[in-house]
Amino acid sequence: MRIAFGLAWVIAMTACKGRGATADREPTASAVSASLRFGDCADARTGWTSGPRPLPFVLGEFAEVVADQAAAAAAAAPPRLPAPDPASQRDPDPAITAEHDPSSGYLRGVPAIAVAVTLVQDGNLTSDVVGAVLAHTEAPAVHCVELRLATTPLPPGVVAAELEIGAGGHVTDSVANGIDPSVSSCIAALIRRTAFPPPSPGTTHVTATYTLSYPGGLPSAPPARPASTGTAPPHHLDYQPGAANPLAHERSALAACIAHAKPAYGVAVVELVYTTVGDVISASAFGPADDGISACIAKVGTASHRIDATATQQRCSFAYGTMPVTALPAIDITDATFVLPDAASSVSAVNRVAIDGPVTIRASAAAPASTVLAAAATLVLANRPFVLAVQRAGNWQTLRPIALPVVPTPRSAGAPWDRIVLPTRSPFTAPSAPALELSILVGAHATTLAVTAAGAPDQLVHDAGYARQLDAKLAAARRERFSGRTDLVISVTADAAYADLVLAIEAADRAGFHDWMLAAPSAP
Repeated sequence: MRIAFGLAWVIAMTACKGRGATADREPTASAVSASLRFGDCADARTGWTSGPRPLPFVLGEFAEVVADQAAAAAAAAPPRLPAPDPASQRDPDPAITAEHDPSSGYLRGVPAIAVAVTLVQDGNLTSDVVGAVLAHTEAPAVHCVELRLATTPLPPGVVAAELEIGAGGHVTDSVANGIDPSVSSCIAALIRRTAFPPPSPGTTHVTATYTLSYPGGLPSAPPARPASTGTAPPHHLDYQPGAANPLAHERSALAACIAHAKPAYGVAVVELVYTTVGDVISASAFGPADDGISACIAKVGTASHRIDATATQQRCSFAYGTMPVTALPAIDITDATFVLPDAASSVSAVNRVAIDGPVTIRASAAAPASTVLAAAATLVLANRPFVLAVQRAGNWQTLRPIALPVVPTPRSAGAPWDRIVLPTRSPFTAPSAPALELSILVGAHATTLAVTAAGAPDQLVHDAGYARQLDAKLAAARRERFSGRTDLVISVTADAAYADLVLAIEAADRAGFHDWMLAAPSAP
């Protein structure tokens, strides 16, 4: 918070120039320039939001393109085994260590999708008719999953979809949520291009579920991360976007545009239209509330030059200044209840960019940790990224350092900051993570470390030496059994406090388990 205050104070003092501000209080060009953080560029059709953790933008992040790829792959692929009925699914047998479960016919880790129509309202179409048509989207939906599995582990879960079938049997609206934003947006795009028998009269509203399972057993391990090539691999917490952003070469000029911005932080997306040789024909800036600043940014954009030789039109993002954690939407927890924050009002504006998080979960030290995890799970189900926050010296800070505001990403792209594993048999959508071998169970009076199928767990009593013992145990586990691994799951008992959870998370980070995931409590 002292850093955030300092930067805002420095920038604000520029506005006082000529009204008694002293020279040593004026911002330097380098200070304003240093506050600029650049995002990647994407197709000019996309809308943007500041909230999710930025990732490398590839074709697989865009729903319509992914749907095209998935449909083409499904058409070219040989027939698949039918997806099993979700109601008859059983947990994979842990005793099966071969590459597949012979009883299923599926290879281990191979995904299957089964669609079920749960509700049809209005019109003359029946669930059987709609279900028969949607069944043709199962194979492409599997390819939606497989495209994402190339970089991100996905556990069993459910995508909940809603669609409107209008005149002529065309889908007039389709939305989907669950498992992973890229997967759900891909499935929604598949549904939009599906033709149904014409309803009569009017339109028909349909609710359907796409259940992802692994009949041959869960993947034995998350996909291997690519070898280092000088840049961070996708989905890594240290990934820095913006290497191919033309605006990054105009840092000084952009700094001059935003030097007197109020507030002293914000985000922008600049639409660039290129000539065949890569010069910018026109530029439009979205984000800043001040039209003068937007016009200045657009003018700077016209001086930039294309980096991606294949692009004809792009939208490129950047963020500036330092946003205080308290300016983010937040859930405050002091007891066993919480209230979700309102969604940003501009989330549907495809030609604008909004600061829509991440949502901070601000819990008191004594708040029930289970309530914190329930709030996190609810945000995940609502497709809203979240971060845990802690109060230090009276100031709120994110548990993991995050540069705020977050560099904007295209909608349905990006990744979570802090992750949570939802119960795989929850009736709700469940974007979670694969089963992991190392886990921590945090209680009010003791913490238990367990390794799957590796004998008795270690129980550490919360005494004066607890923190040192936890550090030593985690360091030993990573050194002796989990070299190269950075993943573990942290769960809590009903009586654990948020302070106990924070201590365990910080110990995991110190030991190098930076890809920790929280386990949501199961519904009673």
